[in-house]
Amino acid sequence: MDTLEGKAEAALSAVRGLQPEQLKGAVSRLTYRPFDFRSLFYVDEFLDTPARAVMGSMLGPDAIGLSLGKSTRNPNPEHFLAVENPVEAKCTESTKQCHLAPLWLSPSVGESYRRPNIDRSWALGFGKTIGLAYEDGIPRGNQQSFGPDFQRPKAEQLGLLDTPWDGRGDLSKAFGPRDLFDYIYAVVHSPGYRSRYAEFLKSDFPRIPTPKDRANFSDLVPLGRDLAALHLLRPDEAPILERPEVRFAGSGEARVEKGFPKYENGKVMINGSRWFEDVPEATWKFQVGGYRVCEKWLKYRAGKGGKNPHPGRVLTEEDILHYRRIIVALTETRRLMAKIDKVIEKHGGWLGAFYQPPPPPPSVEEIIGADESRELEFKSTFQWDMREGKQNKALQKQVLKTLAAFMNSDGGTLVIGVTDDKEIIGLEHDLKLVQNSLDAFENRLLSVFSSAIGAPYSLHCKMRFADAQDGKKVCVIDVVAAKEPVFVDFQGQHEFFIRRGNATVSLNASEQHTYTRQRFSI
Repeated sequence: MDTLEGKAEAALSAVRGLQPEQLKGAVSRLTYRPFDFRSLFYVDEFLDTPARAVMGSMLGPDAIGLSLGKSTRNPNPEHFLAVENPVEAKCTESTKQCHLAPLWLSPSVGESYRRPNIDRSWALGFGKTIGLAYEDGIPRGNQQSFGPDFQRPKAEQLGLLDTPWDGRGDLSKAFGPRDLFDYIYAVVHSPGYRSRYAEFLKSDFPRIPTPKDRANFSDLVPLGRDLAALHLLRPDEAPILERPEVRFAGSGEARVEKGFPKYENGKVMINGSRWFEDVPEATWKFQVGGYRVCEKWLKYRAGKGGKNPHPGRVLTEEDILHYRRIIVALTETRRLMAKIDKVIEKHGGWLGAFYQPPPPPPSVEEIIGADESRELEFKSTFQWDMREGKQNKALQKQVLKTLAAFMNSDGGTLVIGVTDDKEIIGLEHDLKLVQNSLDAFENRLLSVFSSAIGAPYSLHCKMRFADAQDGKKVCVIDVVAAKEPVFVDFQGQHEFFIRRGNATVSLNASEQHTYTRQRFSI
């Protein structure tokens, strides 16, 4: 029966069949919103989407995962939070729904070990780049889940067979899944990363760059570990939370009254006579997943009017300590985020601190075989109008704006001589305009580029000619991202372009300001 009454009866029947110890075990902690924990009666029949395959992996004593957004309407990409239990659908994404990526997956039937939720081939390649061995704890031969130095004979001699492995390596010879988690957590909390990839982070999962060497990795892992400890509110791992230096002041009842909280000159007021003091304004405004954490936590507990009024919650000593820890955790988060960027800058900044694999020059067939994307664009001609059968200099803008968009985004490849439908027409028509000379074609394109964009930016573009099918020539221009905004001045118009998906789009003045501030820190 699919009616509401039928579902309710099925749920009650399921509960009646549980033993007392099973009922107790069905209660789990839920991360409802950032730093806001609730109790969850985790019985499938009571939940619309229990999502056991994912959430079930978050029920263990040492579970940890990353709650994050994918597609979001939030203006800022701050939808990342370390969690250690199941999450509510909008935990870290206020406009749509969040996603959860557990670090460890529940053991499969017949397995006595946990399996990291990390692609092994990627992790091995990651380790090869930075010169460390990757250990995932999955038994191979006599190896057990104890890290690189613990194999069964040695573990038996030392009496360590029951010692749980924390998923970490020594970072001098080896690293583990937890080290990868901490590194990723540091990267996604880098202000530079969030601004540089702001547009991308609004529409897709984050892509994690590989550090160029072990030193960079080893410097970032502890910062990610400290951030995770703060966000999980673990005083044993983040001692600053043990006795938080935030005072709850005033006199009278600690009730969060209607119309509160309010922020006034460093004080978070919960009513007219009680407040938390010495709260930095930046901490009060700090957001995770589109939520102002300090405000949201109290707002959920504030008094309400309307049809179902209530006076608001009276904060317990435990509540007060929890909120003080939130304030300290977020204040310390801001300090660590700034430190992450300093570490990245020390290792060479965003162009030097991370591995940039030299892409093997792809063949024309490989390039044309791919679909147009954020990094690939096809143009039929440079300045020949196929419909009119004559030169049309206005078409030059199509090439110029694509090159500028690649420089303002993350680079890419432009192919001239191929239609949007991947038909190879070659440079025949364009070459007729320059005495069939490839050198003259290149010089003409560079001249137009220098006039409309600027000669110095030609260093970001590498042009080559390649043979395609039936002896046809095409022009391939590989473009690297610029460190400063690139504009196009063409036929009296001054425009700014970026890549969005597989399209080149022009931004208005307001959009330009926001984008350049985020992308170039201007």
